[in-house]
Amino acid sequence: MTKLNSLLNLKERRTLFFMGLFLFFVVLFHIFIVGGQTKTLSRLHQAFSSKEAELTDLNKSAAEKREECERWIQAGEDLKYLNDHYFYQGERSIHKIRSDLNGLYKKTGVQTSDIRYEYHENPKEAIQSISVSLSITGSYQMIKRFLFEIENLERFLYADKIIFENIERGSEKVRLGLSLSVYYAK
Repeated sequence: MTKLNSLLNLKERRTLFFMGLFLFFVVLFHIFIVGGQTKTLSRLHQAFSSKEAELTDLNKSAAEKREECERWIQAGEDLKYLNDHYFYQGERSIHKIRSDLNGLYKKTGVQTSDIRYEYHENPKEAIQSISVSLSITGSYQMIKRFLFEIENLERFLYADKIIFENIERGSEKVRLGLSLSVYYAK
């Protein structure tokens, strides 16, 4: 090493010394600054990955909420359809109920008697009900058709109770006690 040192002049030795010193600082810079930057970059990458996972979960949750919202909207539309098509509506609904029942009596040819209307009004509820008790008389076919018409009526009108009161063998007339429930919206 002394022979090599003797081959260099003073200017070359100083240049070599400063280059060595510069290389030393570059290595230190790389170890402390760039190495720290690499660790920071690694931590940032991990944080980014966790935030990306959170975003995926949030997107999934948002999609589920969107689907739930669409189901509620559909339920609202279904309720509106039910309200518009199956419930009697408004102040004239009681007259419409009586009119529809009279129309069914005439259409099927059954004879009615002892018709009683019982109104179940609850001011706190939007849906009200009426119980109709009556006796109907007719042939088996007439009564069968009457019950079929009630069943196929696109309104909330149901036969709650059917009681056979009398069956006349000679005339084939059947007399039923019938209890109906009708629902209407205020």
